[in-house]
Amino acid sequence: MSFGLVNGPAIFQRLINSVLGSLRFTVAMAYMDDVLIPSSVEEGLANLEQILAVFRRVNLKLNLKKCYFFYENIDYLGFQISAKGSEWIWGNEQEAAFEKLKQELAGDNVLILYSHEAYTKLHTINQWPDASSSVYK
Repeated sequence: MSFGLVNGPAIFQRLINSVLGSLRFTVAMAYMDDVLIPSSVEEGLANLEQILAVFRRVNLKLNLKKCYFFYENIDYLGFQISAKGSEWIWGNEQEAAFEKLKQELAGDNVLILYSHEAYTKLHTINQWPDASSSVYK
């Protein structure tokens, strides 16, 4: 897989979705490189074996140091997930970040009106020297 591409994460997600195939949403759920297998211990062993067999078949490797097995509770994408369901985590840190975001979005740097008289400078990255190089001088 080519890295450094803007659409690299989407390509990787499509790969994981394709690899999981019919196991996706029935045995496992995946978001990027996180694969969750919700189940009891007994069912989980069989499901884990299925997922590992699929990964082995397509030569995907796992980093064992980053793998966690048979947890009863996990923090995942801002949610506390357990057998009871999921619960959104919103503490002091999240509240402070939200308040800072509101202040920044409502500040002069974002909501200021454009002035046609103001000095304006356009910055671009020209990745193709032969394309549009003579348009702006």
